[in-house]
Amino acid sequence: MLLRKVISLASRVPASAPQNAISFSVANFAKRTGIVHVQNYKEFKEICIDNEAPVIADFFASWCKPCAELSRRFDFLMEKYEDKVCLAKVDIDKVDEIISEYEILATPTVIAIKNGKEVSRFTGLKESEVIEKFIKEHTN
Repeated sequence: MLLRKVISLASRVPASAPQNAISFSVANFAKRTGIVHVQNYKEFKEICIDNEAPVIADFFASWCKPCAELSRRFDFLMEKYEDKVCLAKVDIDKVDEIISEYEILATPTVIAIKNGKEVSRFTGLKESEVIEKFIKEHTN
């Protein structure tokens, strides 16, 4: 997926562009922000562990009503913070190895990750003000 995006970007760079234009585009992927849906462990590692940007990992289940409400609140708040933080949405029913590694025992569980390491977490549905404070605390 990442390689396809890099190739797509590179194909849009005009032939007359300086040689460093393509490498600049590729470097932007090292700091990925916005909302991303994680499908497997490899994507989790690329998006959450190897990302230079702060990451908020939202562990949810499709059948969980509090998770759905939390997701709506995150979607609204990410309009404001999408250039500062990456929100990685992780469906617990699709990624067993991540669930055990991060000891996810309830949904929703939200983990702040900086420089590849967990720095904070909360479990359960929170008010928008609490979620925004959590995001602010973990953005640069």
